[in-house]
Amino acid sequence: MKCPNRISLTAGLWLSWLMAAGQAVVQLSPAHQVFTPRTEIGVWIDQSATASIDHARQADQAGQFRPNDLRVPNFGSSEAAVWLRLRVQASNPDVWLLESSNHLIENIRFFGVSARTGAVQMQQSGLFFPAHQKDLRHNLPYFRVFAADAPPGDTATIYLRIQNLMPLVIPLRFVTAQQVAEESHPKDVLAGLFFGILVAMALYNFCLLLVIRDRVYLYYVLYVLASLLTTDFQGYLNEFIFDDLAPDFPRYVSYVFFVLLTCVLLFARQFLNTPRHAP
Repeated sequence: MKCPNRISLTAGLWLSWLMAAGQAVVQLSPAHQVFTPRTEIGVWIDQSATASIDHARQADQAGQFRPNDLRVPNFGSSEAAVWLRLRVQASNPDVWLLESSNHLIENIRFFGVSARTGAVQMQQSGLFFPAHQKDLRHNLPYFRVFAADAPPGDTATIYLRIQNLMPLVIPLRFVTAQQVAEESHPKDVLAGLFFGILVAMALYNFCLLLVIRDRVYLYYVLYVLASLLTTDFQGYLNEFIFDDLAPDFPRYVSYVFFVLLTCVLLFARQFLNTPRHAP
C-alpha cells in the first residue's frame, strides 16, 4: 500500500521541479538598460475577473500560466482579467522599472513577491486611476520592480493583473530610471511639436471662419480639435489636463472618435460640394 503513495509523491516532486525549471528568470544587469520580455512571460486568463493575488499564485503553482507566444501580448476585447507572470533578478535592483507603453490600459495592478522575504508589494496604475495616487506619476504606467530594501542579486516574481474593455495590447519592457530620463526629453519635444502644429492649424482656420464665415472652416476646426484629442498617443493630455479637469474623459473617447469621423465627412462634403458635382 505504501508503494503507490511513494510513487505519487515522487512524481509530484518531479513535476514541480520540471515546472520550476521551465520558468525562465529574466536577468537584469547594468550591461543593458532596456530589456523586452517575450517568452519569459506567463499568461493566465481569469474569466470571472474576481481572482486575487493569492489565487494567481495558486494558479502559478498549479502550472496554469501558459507561455506567451506573441511578440507583444495581445488579447483583444474581453471582460476577463489577464494575469501576466515574470520572474526577474537584478544585480542593482533599486534602478529598475517595469514600463508599459500603452497608456490606454484602464486598470493595471502590479504585485511583486520577493524571493528573499516573501513580502508582496502592490502598485496600481491605469487610465481611470488618479495620477496623484500613482507610485510614479507619469503619462505611462511605470512600476518599481523591486522593493526599496532589496539587496543586490535579489529575485522577485511579478504578477500583473490587467483588465480592459477596449482591445488589449500589453507592450512591456524593463528600463532603468536613467534610460527613462534620457528618452523622455526627445519624446516630449516631438509631442510638443505635434500638438503645436495641430493647435496652430485650428487657430488659423478659426480665424478664417470668423472672416469668411464659411461652414467648411467650422467643420475643419472641429476635425482638427477632435484629432488632437484622439491622437494623444502617449497620454500627455490625460496627465496634464483631463486628470484634474475631467477625470472621466477617457471613458468617452469613443464619442470623440464619432465627432472626428462626422466632421471629416461634413468637411469633405462641403469642400467638394458633392450635392452639386456628384449628386
